[in-house]
Amino acid sequence: MKRFHYFLWFFVFSIFTVHAQTAVKTPPKECNALLARQLVEQQAEESKSVAETDKRVNILLRVADFLWLADEETARKYFAEAFQIAQDRFREKGVEKTESKGLTVYQPDYRFNVISAVSKRDAEWAKKLSEIVLKEFDEDKEKDKRSENDKDTEVEELISIAARTAKDNPNLALTLARRAMRYQLMRQWYYSLYMMAGNNQPLADQIYGELVNNFADAEVFRLLYLSAYPFGSGRILGVEKYSMGMSVPAGFSPNRNLQRQFLSILLRRVMKLTAESTTKSVQHVPETAIAVMALNDLEPVIAEKFPDLMQIFSLAKIHANSIVAGDAMESAKNRDEADKSFSKSFD
Repeated sequence: MKRFHYFLWFFVFSIFTVHAQTAVKTPPKECNALLARQLVEQQAEESKSVAETDKRVNILLRVADFLWLADEETARKYFAEAFQIAQDRFREKGVEKTESKGLTVYQPDYRFNVISAVSKRDAEWAKKLSEIVLKEFDEDKEKDKRSENDKDTEVEELISIAARTAKDNPNLALTLARRAMRYQLMRQWYYSLYMMAGNNQPLADQIYGELVNNFADAEVFRLLYLSAYPFGSGRILGVEKYSMGMSVPAGFSPNRNLQRQFLSILLRRVMKLTAESTTKSVQHVPETAIAVMALNDLEPVIAEKFPDLMQIFSLAKIHANSIVAGDAMESAKNRDEADKSFSKSFD
């Protein structure tokens, strides 16, 4: 009889539990979305008490990105607030970096973190924010407020954003890349072209072709920053090849037309060098010596792939060797040997 009572109570309890569970309705999706939004906006409000501006910018960017589809107006407000905070931080601190054991480590420029986040939502707005940053950059340069090592940081950041947006927004990438071409040719292009090619090689090829034409009259050592890409090489040509290295994206296809374009412009540029040229590279190697070393690297390539360029190549090589100073050439050769040994030991 006790067993029967136990069974009866168990049955009643089971019915009550099932009824209670079915009586509680699942909250509608609208309620869940509203709750999530309230929690997210609460994070943005609470970020005002966060002392570290870098953390505050990151919080606002996550909130803005989350809200964009549901409430674009509010999301824009948070993006704008994040940019203003990043602007104020840069005006206070300038280019941020730390020194450790002889190495300089650059900290993020949070203005470009905002621009990168905005670029995924509104390309035109990202362009306008970039112009604001570059305007201040130009003003700093005019007032000579930058050290030699910090003078190009904003342009380098802009080139990097162009590379990162190449896949999802090629039009924005092209616009930012062309904007960066208004400044001097810098080594960041060497790294970013390959990054861009990994996302969109046809676009990277197009930008490369424009780069070579745009900087046809640049110093030889700067032109050599563009010497690796068309050949799909991990290193540039010349004496400074061991100071720069980059992995070539899988599936990268070297472009013969771009190779010819680069070679023709480089050879014409070498022919314009004079014995009075005192320009030195970032690594303090005379430009005339850099030209000779680069031509030495190029000779087998010209002979094998571009025999029709051999005549102008020979003239350029004779010219470069005739104007380079003996001590400069000796120094460049020693540098090449030393860097070659360092590269092997490092690997």
